[in-house]
Amino acid sequence: MKRSFFLLTLTFYTFQIANAQRTLAVRQVGLNTDTVPALTLMDDPNQIPERLNDSTIQFNVPPTGKECLFIVIDAGTRWFTRVWIDSTILHKELIINYSKGTATVKDGNETDKVLEKLLLVNGEEDGTESDSVSTAYIARHPDSFFSLWLVSHGLNRNHPKKNLPILESLSSRLKTYPEYRQMKADITGRKYPNIGDTFKEFALPEKNDSLFDSNTIKNKWILLDFWATTCGPCIKSMDAYVSLYKAVDTSKIEFISVSLDQKKDKWKNSETTNKIIWHSVWEEDNFYGNLCLNYNVYSIPFFILFDNEKKIVFIKDGADEIENIKKTLLSIK
Repeated sequence: MKRSFFLLTLTFYTFQIANAQRTLAVRQVGLNTDTVPALTLMDDPNQIPERLNDSTIQFNVPPTGKECLFIVIDAGTRWFTRVWIDSTILHKELIINYSKGTATVKDGNETDKVLEKLLLVNGEEDGTESDSVSTAYIARHPDSFFSLWLVSHGLNRNHPKKNLPILESLSSRLKTYPEYRQMKADITGRKYPNIGDTFKEFALPEKNDSLFDSNTIKNKWILLDFWATTCGPCIKSMDAYVSLYKAVDTSKIEFISVSLDQKKDKWKNSETTNKIIWHSVWEEDNFYGNLCLNYNVYSIPFFILFDNEKKIVFIKDGADEIENIKKTLLSIK
């Protein structure tokens, strides 16, 4: 019973940390005027910070979101800084010294110091110094998400293939992250699918949590589409999509809708999802998922039609393509 209580307490504490409000205080010193310059938090540019005192303001940071905050100090001189504040960090204080032209995190850790070094060498043409700063950190911390972040934010930007062995040096834990898969796919030169390319088989959960295996589809055309409940055009066009399904010969054509929603429950409980009367599945890693990476899904709704030999016939994106798709499907003999 004591063990169960400990696990429950730990789970509750972890939940609190993950959902707690994070804050970034910014202290502005070294000013030659009584006017305190306005700052812009680019992750939430419309946010009006709270004034704590004459020199300090505070931004609220959502419980989830970007780990690296981008702050514009002076747009005219292109002076900006970055602050790392992931979900495990509840509060940080940034000190901007205008007389010295510096922006430093109070009691900053190694991650903060790396970001400060990278900003100091920002703009160098060959990137040699910034690359050495990043690779040195990655070598010391192969299991840090910050290492994975560094690979995708400027490391070896002139020679991206140099990042392949660096990615391989990361821990097995990081290699399970969708960001890792996307980076590796980008570096190795993903090819956009071409007409005639073969269907990628998959097994993904349906609304009732059973797995749908695409290998079960034999000798039928396949219309594969990608969408999400957060996509306005997807939602608006769903009724037209249902009408399309009812108008064609479904003994010859299989429809499969792949949801890219971040939360499975939101997809399952959506009114729009309930309109789907064909195979409806969910890909956990959304745009980072294996199917999206394979087909280079760059926007939604996104449609791919395969013939009865599972070869690509066409690729279309946008809800306004439904009528054109309908004409093609009605012509299938």
